[in-house]
Amino acid sequence: MSKNELMTRQAEPGSPVAGVPERATRVASWVGWHLFEITGVTVPAVVACTVTPWWWLVSGVVGAGWTANEVRAARKRAAIQAGRDLPATVEPSATVPDETSSVDDKRVGGVR
Repeated sequence: MSKNELMTRQAEPGSPVAGVPERATRVASWVGWHLFEITGVTVPAVVACTVTPWWWLVSGVVGAGWTANEVRAARKRAAIQAGRDLPATVEPSATVPDETSSVDDKRVGGVR
């Protein structure tokens, strides 16, 4: 078996892990998707260690932004997997009353 065959070998059909990517594939995919964030945290951290400690602020801000985005994405994923509806977006035209509408009709859908 060649090296390429070993690296791309998949699980046998019917096995408990059939169709699940290997660990290296999952890690490479994660690093690829998060390369910008990793760079945004590590480069300022290296500069902070070698040049001036003020760069820790840049690294911390990027890290906090990355964390906030990951938390938001995880909550959204959990809501979708749990089958809960995400907040519906309201069309802008539905919220603008026209001259012929009454006070009760000015609420979206006439609901109080």
